[in-house]
Amino acid sequence: MGTASCSAPTYRTEVPLTDQTFESADGLLKGRVPEGWFVSTDGEIAPQLAAWLVRKDYGAALTFQEFRLDPGSARYVEREGLPSLADISFHFRQAEEPSATLVTKPSEFLAGGRSFCRYEYNSSRQGGLVSVAVFLSGGRFYESAAFTLKRLPSDEFGAIQNTQRAVLVSLQP
Repeated sequence: MGTASCSAPTYRTEVPLTDQTFESADGLLKGRVPEGWFVSTDGEIAPQLAAWLVRKDYGAALTFQEFRLDPGSARYVEREGLPSLADISFHFRQAEEPSATLVTKPSEFLAGGRSFCRYEYNSSRQGGLVSVAVFLSGGRFYESAAFTLKRLPSDEFGAIQNTQRAVLVSLQP
């Protein structure tokens, strides 16, 4: 997968967020919980996640995970930008799931004054599309994944992506 040339449109979202917040175990990643979602506190199921939000009907999830890079890869991403981090992210996901296929190439966007780069891939493990956004926060690289947890109508994925963008906008610097 080659690095895509990314322009950075600014996204606005109309997804309502609650006053409830979530934060990673180390306290470095904080954001607001969308209406109709809750914060999963079960660290045993996915201990590698920094934060994990679940829709109240258990139909979708939004995860945040620190993306740890070796020093050489970190310098490469700092030099080449977030599209290169998205490339690395997809390669890791494809290594875990060889049948994963890229659906939407990486594209940068601005949300809440912060730069992100997102892509979509088809996952047989997750049962459909997964929206992944990579970003830098507090000097660390993160990725957020939004996906369904059960079979939903195909038009629901757009709503899940909008929810992901709303939460990304809410992240505190």
